Amino acid sequence: MSEFFAYVAHELGIEEKDADVILSSIERSHLYNALQKAVEESDMPTAVETLYEAIGEAVKAGKAVVERLGTVDRLVEKNKELTSRLQAMSGEFSIDVVKVQDLLAHVDAAVKPKEKGESLENLASFVLDAIPGWKVVGRNKRSRSSELDLIVENSNPGHPFLKDVGPAVIVECKNWEDPVGAPEIRDFGRDIQKRRIKFGILVSRSGITGDPKSRTAATNECWDFYREGVSILVLDRDDFIRVIQGMSLVLILREKARELMLMG
Repeated sequence: MSEFFAYVAHELGIEEKDADVILSSIERSHLYNALQKAVEESDMPTAVETLYEAIGEAVKAGKAVVERLGTVDRLVEKNKELTSRLQAMSGEFSIDVVKVQDLLAHVDAAVKPKEKGESLENLASFVLDAIPGWKVVGRNKRSRSSELDLIVENSNPGHPFLKDVGPAVIVECKNWEDPVGAPEIRDFGRDIQKRRIKFGILVSRSGITGDPKSRTAATNECWDFYREGVSILVLDRDDFIRVIQGMSLVLILREKARELMLMG
């Protein structure tokens, strides 16, 4: 638990001696056991919420000591920053579901090829930008051999799943009536490998071909790339419906990653 707190203190620029005083107060708090349990179980949302409450109690309980170290004012000044960073570590996902619903309606209504592509890219860009620490930094970037629909930069500071995704994610969007097949997965996977990136997201309105249990067609290509160190996570129309219904996209992606890992 001390490592978790040390990380938070370091990110906020709290000096070691000040952090020691606060941590000592937290260890005497009635919240300490609950906080330690949440950290050990990697339950980041609970850990973040409990830590924030414990810091508040520690500042109040040790006000005289903490004031001598000049920490109270600094914590007050950094209150918003602390909340923002801890929310990112928790992977807390908040999004305008009405906007998602509207963007999905445009995806469904699009007829012309350009409209179909742009509408799905707009939807994907909006929902991925809502993930803590993720930012769409490129769109329709052409290289000599391919075009990247979306490039996402990942700067999440410490969420157990998101921090392992790597510094960048490539996103391919396919607004097709039929599922995406094995050849397209192979092309996408090679694009990811060529750029030495670990994760790619295929946003396919109709999903991909094959059966995950028997690893056939496109699903088998995803498994082959996973064995080579590249994870291709597939988001389909049903996944956006889940987001509209209140499901966290972070949890959906983590679920997809787990399913890919267990495919073998």
